[in-house]
Amino acid sequence: ADRFGLVSGFQKRFGLFSAQSPAFNLSLCFLLQEKHYFWKLPREEQAFVRHYQRVLRLPEDLHFFKSLSGLSRLELQKIVLGRWLATKPIALFLDEPFRGLEKKEQKEFSFLLRDLVDQGVSLVLGSASMKEHLALSDRVLAVNQDQILKEIASSEITEESLSQIL
Repeated sequence: ADRFGLVSGFQKRFGLFSAQSPAFNLSLCFLLQEKHYFWKLPREEQAFVRHYQRVLRLPEDLHFFKSLSGLSRLELQKIVLGRWLATKPIALFLDEPFRGLEKKEQKEFSFLLRDLVDQGVSLVLGSASMKEHLALSDRVLAVNQDQILKEIASSEITEESLSQIL
């Protein structure tokens, strides 16, 4: 289970430590990896933060050692995503990942998620938004409790097919 991650649109409840810096929040999984055990390796940690700052397209002028309060929802969501990327995940569970993001921010975050899919990371999307499913899904499963009610293949994903199951 160490190669799975949860990226939630509810960052304050599931993912960020608001009293800590953006760098701490981004590098948490890096620090928890077997060889680090919270012994801070400043050069390695800073290199990790700088690397994911570029990968996640976080602003270059973003000062990583201030509080989270000055960051946009998109920047917060990218920090949660970056934390899990340190584990080199095989799958990420996305719970309403676009919650609170503006349309432009949603598009940018979608591009990041598509890049992950292109790199072989599986995404499991939990969302009631038809637009999110249309933008990201290769396959849609309608699930109720522990039963799959309907499956829609990528070639059949349309607004009409989704509206029937959502």
